[in-house]
Amino acid sequence: MNNMGSENEPAQLVIHSDDDTPDEFVIDLLRQVFGKSEREASTLMTRIEQKEKAACGPIRKLSPMPCSNRHSNAFLWKATA
Repeated sequence: MNNMGSENEPAQLVIHSDDDTPDEFVIDLLRQVFGKSEREASTLMTRIEQKEKAACGPIRKLSPMPCSNRHSNAFLWKATA
């Protein structure tokens, strides 16, 4: 069974709350990758903390983007047109 949509359908990324990742990192991710304003990113961060997760998007296509943050193994994923 394949629950993945076609590659042309927008995807939703779900961010889960954890105790290790700083809020500032998540807010920066929301701003850089999803183009959220500071206010939108802060509001979404509050929702993530309250509900333990929140969907971000939609995003159409992702491409790997090197990440130097210690909380990432190797890459972030950047939305592209």
